[in-house]
Amino acid sequence: IGPSICAGCYEIRKDVYDLFTEKHSFAEKYIVPKKDSYRLDLKGLIKETLIREGLSEKNTDVCDLCTACNSSMMYSYRKSGGNCGRSLAVLGIRA
Repeated sequence: IGPSICAGCYEIRKDVYDLFTEKHSFAEKYIVPKKDSYRLDLKGLIKETLIREGLSEKNTDVCDLCTACNSSMMYSYRKSGGNCGRSLAVLGIRA
């Protein structure tokens, strides 16, 4: 799981909270309530989703870089207010 926004920076509203908790029965453990919003650990949620879908945990690695915390090094849609570039990743399977 590549660089993406971290739980400390990923603020979501109630409607997004509702979408995640409706789709994933385990999502609440990756969402922390704040005063008027929530914080979502997107990387944790993605990792658990992949493992529940059959990917081995030993074959799952999570990059700890946050795109918002490191916006001088990577693009962050949220940090820049939508005024940013895009990133691309390529995935392959070795035979």
